[in-house]
Amino acid sequence: MRVPEEGLSVTGPMSEALKSIPSRSMRDENQADFMIGMCQSRDAGVEFIQEGLVKMGLCLVVSPAPRNPAILLDETEEMEEPDVVLSPIGRAVVEMAWVGCMALTSFGPTV
Repeated sequence: MRVPEEGLSVTGPMSEALKSIPSRSMRDENQADFMIGMCQSRDAGVEFIQEGLVKMGLCLVVSPAPRNPAILLDETEEMEEPDVVLSPIGRAVVEMAWVGCMALTSFGPTV
């Protein structure tokens, strides 16, 4: 992994990365803060949160969740989530967040 001085280092074709940049309308609509990951300790690792990554436009939908309006879900059933993968930009963002978490958890005292 290479950490650039400015911007993100994207793996793969640049054209694919440019196509996956979140649109301006998505950026304008989502002005709120989103959690994309949590890190309790270096030993516990980093847990990335799909919902935040999707809301930020960092994922591509592989297969949308099936929708059948005739079927009403009761309160105990959960909606099926679509299958998603990280976009090239999303992968670069997750890599940078992971490196940042590992760096920050390195400063604490070792137990």
